[in-house]
Amino acid sequence: MGSEAFPPGGDFSGLVLIYEQCVRAFWHSDRYKDDLRYLKVWLEYAEHCSDAEVIYNFLDANDFGKTYSAYYVAYALHMESKSKMKAANDIFNLGISSNAQPIEKLRDAYKKFLARSMRRPKATEEELKEDDLPIRGFGTVLAGGENWCIALNFLFTMIQI
Repeated sequence: MGSEAFPPGGDFSGLVLIYEQCVRAFWHSDRYKDDLRYLKVWLEYAEHCSDAEVIYNFLDANDFGKTYSAYYVAYALHMESKSKMKAANDIFNLGISSNAQPIEKLRDAYKKFLARSMRRPKATEEELKEDDLPIRGFGTVLAGGENWCIALNFLFTMIQI
């Protein structure tokens, strides 16, 4: 996504705030629900959030980017990183059955996932792998007292009801 153009440093680089402002600005617009560029911003944002699963659930509930293999690959790889192998497998299968494009990329990622799964010792769903990188939670209060992320999390909860 071009994050190599920004200095390293997690939250401190300001990159996460840029992603957050972008997703916040357009999430309510149907115009961007199937825009690959906007989906990529969401996926980058999710990658830097401590509760990325909430973001993927939000994207799922609001039908953001579900025609693209990038959504399913990122979501499944996130679940794999949390040792939630069955969920990851289900997500890959959902993307394939939905014919998400490009389907070849999705099938290739799924084959690699299956190969990794076969080499992996049996892991339980509860086992979690933590990264040492600074991450931002989906719901973290922004600097300056802005509560947009909390509000978005609240709206997501309301949408599910």
